[in-house]
Amino acid sequence: MSSSAQGYGPRRRRPGPSPPVTPVPSGTRQINAAPLLETAKPGIDPDAPLTLSRVIGVTVAVAHATVPTLISWGLTMGLIFGGCCSNVFTLEKIVK
Repeated sequence: MSSSAQGYGPRRRRPGPSPPVTPVPSGTRQINAAPLLETAKPGIDPDAPLTLSRVIGVTVAVAHATVPTLISWGLTMGLIFGGCCSNVFTLEKIVK
């Protein structure tokens, strides 16, 4: 018995009916975006004037990058110094 007969070999796609082709309505036209994509500049233009929307966009991007890290760091420091150390100081005061 071969390995493919046992079901361990690569499976082959069975030939079947091809998917149906959606007809294009007669009143439509194709749009060629190639000329616009060839002349477009990738990324942000560094020579563009500084506007309020660009400043707000950069500020929001920086906030999205730093705020979660600061919250995580603050929570970690709070749990370390607020939880562990305060329990030790409280235990020392109770024992004395």
